[in-house]
Amino acid sequence: MEKLLTIPRKRAELKYLKRHFFQACNFCDLLSCYSDDHLNQYQFFIDKQGQSKTFIAVSPNNNSWNIYGQPSQHSTEYLNFLYSMLGYPNMIFGPVELQNFFPNDLQEKVHAQNPYLFMHIDQKKIQHSMPNHGYMDKAKTKDYPLIKTWLETFNLEQNSSWTVPKLSDINKNQYYLLFNHQNQFIGACGNTIVSPNRFWMGRLFIFQKHRRHGWGTLFTQMLLLQAKKEGKDMALQVNTSNKPAIALYKKFQFSVVGENCFWKLS
Repeated sequence: MEKLLTIPRKRAELKYLKRHFFQACNFCDLLSCYSDDHLNQYQFFIDKQGQSKTFIAVSPNNNSWNIYGQPSQHSTEYLNFLYSMLGYPNMIFGPVELQNFFPNDLQEKVHAQNPYLFMHIDQKKIQHSMPNHGYMDKAKTKDYPLIKTWLETFNLEQNSSWTVPKLSDINKNQYYLLFNHQNQFIGACGNTIVSPNRFWMGRLFIFQKHRRHGWGTLFTQMLLLQAKKEGKDMALQVNTSNKPAIALYKKFQFSVVGENCFWKLS
């Protein structure tokens, strides 16, 4: 297993990883938003011994491992190698197939969380016109109560734990989009990973009473046009149990890049 160069080349390494591990671009774009001090606390490893290359990122204090690459019998070896050097983390992120290759002692410790799909569409495939009803606005400081309602409701439905952002964060490059129609708050979405190449559609949510009226389709169309306006591809992650959303994204020609999961360790 090869350890990639550390300080001061972490940002150059991220560009390399995006080129060679497209399924890791979400994670790499997220890391690119961090300060140099925080980024340099990560350890990056490349395993070249298996059937395909594997990229592993170890977070500060060995809190989590992010693993990208096609799992194989060799995966057990590099997991044991990391364990012998660092001990097991609190959480592991990786392809769903990875669990088939966990060492026996790790199998007894992990608890799988809901798997999710990473989906992507090239901006060249975005060919929709602007809808003639409903509108989308970037959230401002005054919209904090709406953002709080959105994320708290989203967390309850999705069994997730997204943090409501601080007021001072709302007007930065990482922004939130609110969907409204006739003075009603229909739903929201976050573009909280800043990337020069991708528009990240995060936590798209339509409130229960407004569902099955076509709003999901309409707002996805608006978001795609926003991505095209910015000259970017669009990417997202969606829970595999959310069949209606997956069908909607495929209708808009999103392709599935990979299926991932995260495991908490007891």
